[in-house]
Amino acid sequence: MGTQPRHIFTVWGFWIILALYVLYLLIGPFHLLGHLSLFPHTLPANPIVWWPVVSLYSVVALSLYAVVFLGLVRFTRLTRSNAWMRGHVILAAVMITSALAMDVTGGTAVYTDRIVTREPDRLNPLYQNFDLAKASEIQVSCSQSANTFEIGYVIQFQDRQTVNLTTGLAPRPQAREWYAALQGLQHKLEGRGIKRFISEWHSDNSYMDCMAGYMEQLDPARRAAITELFLPARKTS
Repeated sequence: MGTQPRHIFTVWGFWIILALYVLYLLIGPFHLLGHLSLFPHTLPANPIVWWPVVSLYSVVALSLYAVVFLGLVRFTRLTRSNAWMRGHVILAAVMITSALAMDVTGGTAVYTDRIVTREPDRLNPLYQNFDLAKASEIQVSCSQSANTFEIGYVIQFQDRQTVNLTTGLAPRPQAREWYAALQGLQHKLEGRGIKRFISEWHSDNSYMDCMAGYMEQLDPARRAAITELFLPARKTS
C-alpha cells in the first residue's frame, strides 16, 4: 500500500496526457469551448465582430510531440518507468498550457475605423492596430486542393502591411456576424475609392473557376454574401 504513489504515473500518465490533449483540442483548434477566449475581454471597446486565432506553431509542435510520445509508448518499455512518465506528464502539461495561453489570447477584432489583431504565430504579445483610413486596396483569392477550397480576403495598407480577414470565416457562431461586418466594411472602403483586386498570382479564369467550385458547396444564404464580397473583382496590375 505504501508503494502505490510511486506508480501513479505509470498507471495514469498516458491517460493524463490524453486528457490534456483533448482539453487543448476543445479549447484551441476546434473552438468548441470558444467562449473561454480572453481576447474580447482585453480589447479597449466592443468590436463589430471578433474571432479567435489559433497558433499554427502550437498545433504542429503538439502534433509532433504526440506522434513521438505514442511511438515511445508503443515500441519501448519506457512507460514502465514512473520517473519517465512523470517527466512526460509535466512536459505535456507545460506545452499544452503554453499553447492554450497563446490561443485564448489571440484573435482579430473589426471596428468601424480599425482592425485589431493579436496573432499567436508571430509570437508577439502586443496587439497590432490597423487604421482603416490608411487602407490602400483589397485583395481576394481562391485556391483549390482536391475538393477543398480556401478563399482569401486581405486588406492591404499604405505601409504594405496586410490583414487576412478570412481567418474568421469558419463554421462557428461568429460566421454570420463575419459576413455582415465584412459587407459593411467593404461598403465603407469602396465608398472611399478602395478597389478590390484578384490576387496577382491568379489568372482571371482560374479565380472564377475556383470561386464557382467554392460557391457550389455553400447554402444559398451564404452565396449571396460571398458574391458581394468576392465577385466581381478586377485583376491587380
